[in-house]
Amino acid sequence: LGIGDRHLENFMVEEASGRVVGIDFGHAFGSATHQLPQPELMGVRLTRQLTSFLRPLDSGVLLKGHMVLVLRTLRAQRDELLRVMDVFVSEPNVDWAKQARKLGEAQLASVLEPSEGESQASTVVASEGGGAADGDRDAAWARNRLASVVSKLSGGNAAHITEAELRLNPVAAKPATFDRLVEIVRGPADSLRRQLPATALTPEQQVDVLLELATDPNVLGRTYHGWKPWL
Repeated sequence: LGIGDRHLENFMVEEASGRVVGIDFGHAFGSATHQLPQPELMGVRLTRQLTSFLRPLDSGVLLKGHMVLVLRTLRAQRDELLRVMDVFVSEPNVDWAKQARKLGEAQLASVLEPSEGESQASTVVASEGGGAADGDRDAAWARNRLASVVSKLSGGNAAHITEAELRLNPVAAKPATFDRLVEIVRGPADSLRRQLPATALTPEQQVDVLLELATDPNVLGRTYHGWKPWL
């Protein structure tokens, strides 16, 4: 779901069990990347704040196993999930409608020219008989938001998904800024996320890329200070 804004105040601890509970899901479907002036470049938070809870267990191994299992299950139910999410296209929520009306001409052109993920999302919607006309800005933006979900359920590389979100950010999309951010997101030459293709990854590869991106010091070091990536 592309939930962002995972700063320390958005986690609570249940005193009776010690369970960590996330709150405040105002930034979802990649909005922390395509909306914020200092965009988030990672898909999840995996800093010491979270890994310390798992000690003495190896957080990478433990989390990866659960993440792969969940992702594999979601991918197996891909079409069913997308049909449920059709409501976002036929009835875009208020926040998405506001975002659609704030799009600049360049952003709007990008949205109205669907990517592979958006085309797949439109196909699912059309098969159900829902959605609005292609020229409708709100419906086009809704399909664009669901495109990242389609990509994730189709083996998308998290770095390339983040890059697509950055193209919609009016600050990050400036040519010189965008090129630098893309290099950071894709990582060094030997990074897994740079070596793997943009699509058709296995669930194991998708999780490996997601975890690599979330723990890259060069990514964390460029995060908004209020997110406190050092904790």
